[in-house]
Amino acid sequence: MKIDIYTHMMPPNYLATLRKKVSSGFALLEMIDSAPALWDLDVRFKIMDKYSDIRQVLTFAIPPMEAVSDPREAADLARRGNDDMTEIVAKHPDRFAAGVAMLAMNNMDEALKEADRAINDLGLKGVQISTNVNGKPLDLPEFLPLYEKMAAHDLPI
Repeated sequence: MKIDIYTHMMPPNYLATLRKKVSSGFALLEMIDSAPALWDLDVRFKIMDKYSDIRQVLTFAIPPMEAVSDPREAADLARRGNDDMTEIVAKHPDRFAAGVAMLAMNNMDEALKEADRAINDLGLKGVQISTNVNGKPLDLPEFLPLYEKMAAHDLPI
């Protein structure tokens, strides 16, 4: 078996919620629209069927929610997205080996809570963060609690 560990997707329910939060013409959403394998499972499965014995670990496609919403809304988007990702993985265990959580990195208190919920309650197998948080580098001390938490969970970022 082959496991692809870096396959982006946009769970359809999460995508619908995200569309309500951002204005039309947002370039990243237009990019997602042009790649239906990111949100249409039937399209994704047809592609996967071309390869024998493959499963995927799902990660979220861009944009990171902190780029499109305030800290409170970003935390809500992360919870909704992680719930949707968990549901997709659970419905298709023959296709998806696991899912990875996203966090509202502009709301560190909620990000820490969501990391625990996503791992302990939802069974997601790590967290995904962007290369910066609205322009802030990831080596700032404010992000250290997340790195410590993930080390305690012994799961990847």
